[in-house]
Amino acid sequence: MKLFILFSLLLFSLQLSAQKGYDIAINMNLDGEQTLYLAYHYGDKQYIAAEDTSTIGQFNFKGEEKLAPGVYKLVLKENTQVLEIVVINQDQHFTITSTRPPYFVRDAQVTGSLENEAYYNLAKEKFRLLLNYRALQEKSKYTQGKQKEEAEKDLKAITDSAQHLQSEFILNHPTFLVSKALKANIPIRIPTADELGLSQEKYEQQRIELYKKHYFDNLDLKEAGLIRTDVFYPLITGYLNTLYLQDSIQQKEGLTRLLDTLKVNPEMYKFTLIEMVNNYAKVNSFHGAAIYAFLVEEYYLKGKADWVDAITLQNMRKSVEKIRRTELGKIAPPITLPDHTGKEVNRQDIKSKYKILVFWSSLEEESLGKLQELKLATETLPKTELQVYAVDKGGNHKSHFQKLNDHQLTNAENWVFTLGAGDLFKEDYTEVYRNYGDFYYLLLDADNKIIMRGNSLQPLLNAL
Repeated sequence: MKLFILFSLLLFSLQLSAQKGYDIAINMNLDGEQTLYLAYHYGDKQYIAAEDTSTIGQFNFKGEEKLAPGVYKLVLKENTQVLEIVVINQDQHFTITSTRPPYFVRDAQVTGSLENEAYYNLAKEKFRLLLNYRALQEKSKYTQGKQKEEAEKDLKAITDSAQHLQSEFILNHPTFLVSKALKANIPIRIPTADELGLSQEKYEQQRIELYKKHYFDNLDLKEAGLIRTDVFYPLITGYLNTLYLQDSIQQKEGLTRLLDTLKVNPEMYKFTLIEMVNNYAKVNSFHGAAIYAFLVEEYYLKGKADWVDAITLQNMRKSVEKIRRTELGKIAPPITLPDHTGKEVNRQDIKSKYKILVFWSSLEEESLGKLQELKLATETLPKTELQVYAVDKGGNHKSHFQKLNDHQLTNAENWVFTLGAGDLFKEDYTEVYRNYGDFYYLLLDADNKIIMRGNSLQPLLNAL
């Protein structure tokens, strides 16, 4: 009896050890050497998790560590068609055997994964309906009158059948990752005016707020595997881009509500916060910088991103400090740079009722065009009223000087042209002034207080 128990325990332990990591076999009827990639979505990008090359169409993806859950892509190097498999924690040892694309789905046989078996059964039915739809669609091109009307009804019936199949699948397999991905793509339904007991006028006033409240109704926030599907990222970006205006106040509100919603899932929360911070860090505009500073101060510097190390936090803090230095109402930091003759000019020495500190690039035609437009609008103003301190962010002394001469830019008495890069570059002004693109400006008063700033030239011209 003891021997039997020991033998049973040994078999059980062997089964457990066999399920460690992942072992996914994909068998296709292919000729010649082919490479198959196992890839997944993560945000707006795709990454390769594994790859295998075979001369007989038998591919095997193996690893000692389990794959993160998600709907993965099977991509042949020489074929643009993308196939899908479901990877969950429980089923990472399975085999799919089939013919070559485009009939891989139709002929697929799955062993070792209940979810993939169910998913491919659904896909087969949808593939059959798709073939019928295409055949009927082609046939309807040559019909008219009642025959065309009947064909359109039949096409709609096929579409309805496909939707019904999907709805039944979601209903019958609510815990499947693929069901959750399919459900997340279904448009949300907000309550009607009658259901809420509101007049139509009040209902219309609250419609946007209702969409904000119910936007994630079809997204299972506890399912981290949805991050590695093609539905999660469009949902979170759609939430911000469609329900909130693209100004700092609205975007801050949207980001706060979004991150608060995702807190129930640490992986979704972490992914989204990192993604948003990285995205806004790359935006060379005052608007983008304001959002970046908000996220860093509200989440990173307040301990709501506990995965970040001390060095990264310190760098983020410095970056925000640089942004804060050029906010409206602040005194613009000092800057001393050489002009086109090599003479150093301190902006603080410029005395005028108003000053424009403008950053431009002699390497960019659009930036040069804006600078010329600004010069035309300001060159006739007396120096006591307005002076312009222009910093060329690109090029070298030779190219900078050439541009100034070619476009006759140095003939205005109230303009000072300085070089912020190249062979005359002495002071690293980027330590105090953040890069906001190829053209941006700060309008200062007599005390060097920032009273206006921007990337778009027109508001400044209107103010002048």
